[in-house]
Amino acid sequence: MSREVSIENRPLLVHIATVPEFFHSFFQGQLEFMVDQGFEVVLICSPGETSQGFKDWPVRYYPVSIERRISPLADIISIWRIVRVLRSIRPDIVHVHTSKAGLLGMIAAWITAIPVKIFTIHGFRWVTKEGMSRRLIKFSNRLTSSLADRVFCVSKSNLDLGIGNNICSIEKAKVVCKGSINGVDAVGRFNPEKEANRLDIRKGLGIPENSFVFGFVGRIVRDKGIKELAAAWRSIRRDFSDVHLMLVGKAESGDPVSDETLEFFEKDERVHFTGFCPDVAPYYGAMDAFVLPSYREGFPVTPLEASAMGLPVIASNIRGCADAVVDGQTGILVAPGSSSELEHSMRAILNDREMAERLGGNGRKFVLENFQPTPIWQGLTKEYKMLLKSHPSRQTGLPLFLKRVMDFIVIIPALILLFPVMAVVAILVWANLGFPVIFREKRIGEAGKPFWFLKFRTMTNEKDSEGNLFPDEERLSLLGRFFRATSLDELPQLINVLKGEMSLVGPRPLPMKYLERFSKEQRIRHTVLPGITGLTAISYRGGDRSWEEKFEYDVRYVLEWHLLLDWKILFRTFWIMGKKAILNRTGKTTSEEFRP
Repeated sequence: MSREVSIENRPLLVHIATVPEFFHSFFQGQLEFMVDQGFEVVLICSPGETSQGFKDWPVRYYPVSIERRISPLADIISIWRIVRVLRSIRPDIVHVHTSKAGLLGMIAAWITAIPVKIFTIHGFRWVTKEGMSRRLIKFSNRLTSSLADRVFCVSKSNLDLGIGNNICSIEKAKVVCKGSINGVDAVGRFNPEKEANRLDIRKGLGIPENSFVFGFVGRIVRDKGIKELAAAWRSIRRDFSDVHLMLVGKAESGDPVSDETLEFFEKDERVHFTGFCPDVAPYYGAMDAFVLPSYREGFPVTPLEASAMGLPVIASNIRGCADAVVDGQTGILVAPGSSSELEHSMRAILNDREMAERLGGNGRKFVLENFQPTPIWQGLTKEYKMLLKSHPSRQTGLPLFLKRVMDFIVIIPALILLFPVMAVVAILVWANLGFPVIFREKRIGEAGKPFWFLKFRTMTNEKDSEGNLFPDEERLSLLGRFFRATSLDELPQLINVLKGEMSLVGPRPLPMKYLERFSKEQRIRHTVLPGITGLTAISYRGGDRSWEEKFEYDVRYVLEWHLLLDWKILFRTFWIMGKKAILNRTGKTTSEEFRP
């Protein structure tokens, strides 16, 4: 039996990213918090050296290779492998990250009908691209967003950019709290008062105790402005003999820095590479100022981490960085791509240590007041739980599309073949009961929206002396009893299915007056299209069932739905009809009113 979303079960949350370093860099503390909040957490990303560290985390890890570059064959294989994982574990939420993993993971989640699909936009790669590459990346972001139930942007400026470029809709997109991916633990992990490894880090890298150190933390790639940093550093190192540069991160083949720039850094005894570091806090502690001359960012966490450690920050005046750095108060913003402005600001920090200290102090206060992790984690948890309540059904994505295709494959031939039967029934109703021959009533549709439910009339309009209709059982005509026993009165509902108001299979639609009488659990039945037949209709074992028992079957259908279940219900319905087994086996042809 498939997993159910209920109070007793832990909702299964899957995060999908390209590389394991992503989770090490941006999810410190968050996954443990989600586990404490009752979620079961699964990570999917490419295997790598740092993925071994997941063994110590309270998560399950499934390695799936995901190429950063566009590679059609490899991408199809990745989607297939993610689909296999998702089908085997049946998660309740899939949360995808970054452009490439986001697209592949979202397609896989759509194919496997995951109830809640979330895309976090960490930044827009297309901002620095041109031509076909720019168009492809924008299309990828749009497609991922269109398949998602919620789109998170990591900063207000990126939210505005995404909506303005039709990447995401204003209805789906939002920023959690004041932004950032995970917040920054300025009290614990990134607290300068608790960092005692400054001298050890410097000694290990060969940096003198009293030297001034500029630091950079991130991927060593072109988009991070490494070329401009090299140009500015060339001038700074010439005029300041006691200044060093620390580069925390590893060079990557995607968007590579030129060999000339890397060779310049590697030959400089005052430039220190650390490679990838799972815990960067001690390295901030060994710095005196932080630089991020990036061309594009979503909401960079490194300036916030540096500010939390009391460091003055120099960053590009671009979206994301402008959200993380208050120019003139917590740091200095420079024009992107301008090595001269970067150099000027680095000189200003070196020549005015009092200003540098003031910027660092203000930065720490800024982070403490706005970007503590717990409120962000709580905001995410609230979103997850809200989306789970509003999207409990697996009738979504590709399977939902196939369900609608199945409806049309059955409905169109059925309408053609049964039209003569419907015409005869209509004539008999007219002859027996007069006009109108169709009974129309507003009933509860998907999401609680009303629609006009259609049936052939089976009752008279007889009233008592006070003008009130007689009870249903008394008004039911002999011909109407026959129509109900053979389900011929239901034939007009094929038109409801054709119009998309109903499906062949689903919970039976009930009158609108019942809407306010349902419990929160029972309202789950309204998250899918109502049906002509359903699990409830084929599950009688003799005798009447209470409304509560019927609704339990409806909710079970919604939570356990898959296409094969619909086919089973349809064939079982035809089998029952073939045996002339009527829905109400006690002989009753009308139902008691639902009163909880």
